[in-house]
Amino acid sequence: MKTDTMQRLFFFLLTALFGFLALLTRAEFALPDFVIRYGGDYLWGIMLYFLLCALLPSFVGFKNLALALLVSYSVESLQLYQADWIMAVRANKWGGLLLGHGFLWSDILLYTLGNISGFLMGFAALSIIGNIKAVKPSAARHSSTLKETLCDSTPIPKPLND
Repeated sequence: MKTDTMQRLFFFLLTALFGFLALLTRAEFALPDFVIRYGGDYLWGIMLYFLLCALLPSFVGFKNLALALLVSYSVESLQLYQADWIMAVRANKWGGLLLGHGFLWSDILLYTLGNISGFLMGFAALSIIGNIKAVKPSAARHSSTLKETLCDSTPIPKPLND
């Protein structure tokens, strides 16, 4: 499989995982009140970042973080709009989960933290995956240490003395 396709699949799987976890916070489980109250919005922020990474793989990184924040803030701000037609959409279970019911500053904070967490998790995961793929089997066979195999052996240039 191509790297781009693998990356998209990876982010779609993360989207599904965090979406499922966010829905669990709305289920009738014996979860702490703090998790029930704030967990879903935090996990939704992570899920949104991963969804954007899956849909826009060339934007992975700060561009997707900025886009995730923009979408999060827009969805939360849209909750200030209370027309009859959008209230009817929000009355539906899935419409309410997607659009929310009322503007809260705490949701803005949780979406922000979720988006940033998604960015950091995605960056860490891609770094680990990239480092694993960068190790060539022939280099591993001929290398005397694991450090030489996993690390770039290019010497660091010395600073020029003035």
